[in-house]
Amino acid sequence: MVEPTRGATLTSADGAATVTIPPGAVSEPVRVTIRELRPDEVPGSITVRSPVGRIWQLGPEGLRFELLVEVALSFDTDDLPPGVNETNLTMITIGLDGGTEELEGVVVEGPGNAGALQPAIVRRVRGRTSHFSPFAIVVLDVRKLVREERLPIGEPAVFDVEVRNRGTTPLTHVVLTDSLDSLWGISGTRVRPEDIDLNTSAFPNATVTIRPDSLSFTVDLGVVEPSETSFVRAFTLTLTGRFPAQHCNLVIVRSEGEEIGEDKGCVAYGIQ
Repeated sequence: MVEPTRGATLTSADGAATVTIPPGAVSEPVRVTIRELRPDEVPGSITVRSPVGRIWQLGPEGLRFELLVEVALSFDTDDLPPGVNETNLTMITIGLDGGTEELEGVVVEGPGNAGALQPAIVRRVRGRTSHFSPFAIVVLDVRKLVREERLPIGEPAVFDVEVRNRGTTPLTHVVLTDSLDSLWGISGTRVRPEDIDLNTSAFPNATVTIRPDSLSFTVDLGVVEPSETSFVRAFTLTLTGRFPAQHCNLVIVRSEGEEIGEDKGCVAYGIQ
């Protein structure tokens, strides 16, 4: 039980997840829980942004704090995808709709305590948050921004896809795959070269390949340099829906052939 005037530090049974709650963060006594989530319990996509290691639920779900609390998660370096090192990691919370948010002040520190795992290959990521939800360690931060989430039928929808490498070393052979859901196809929408605007200022060697079904395409960015504080636009996609429905499309990011991130954007056409 966490008391308002005392705070507390709580740790999972195997030592792999810890939360530190300072005095004054809660206004009344709260019983805090920490547990690992099964894949079918993760909100939204099970592979949301390709977590490194396990996903942890801190509860009560949705509890909000008066002060920021610190969350620390351990991971095994053997879980890192090829071409990725510890400096490329960050920590996110996962909302009930599968949306994600990066924690504040994320740092990767030295060996942590993860039970039976060998300390020589265990590291810990920690960051600060204002609320409880599922937490996960992820690699490249990618987001798909929708300029207008509700549109009249026939109006163009604009999606900006942005990436950020939080680490201190470049990520290489970075490829983004963007896929439209079936509703775009039913409405007759297909991807054309003129629908994709590459940010060649940031990625001068970027190339686009539209697949034969014209409902998906890949953008080969090549190298993504470190950028600790800002996202960089990779490309802008413009599409038009032609009947009332929520139309979505998903972007998946790979580095050296391994999936390292994903995000989804949706537009409601003709829906109030």
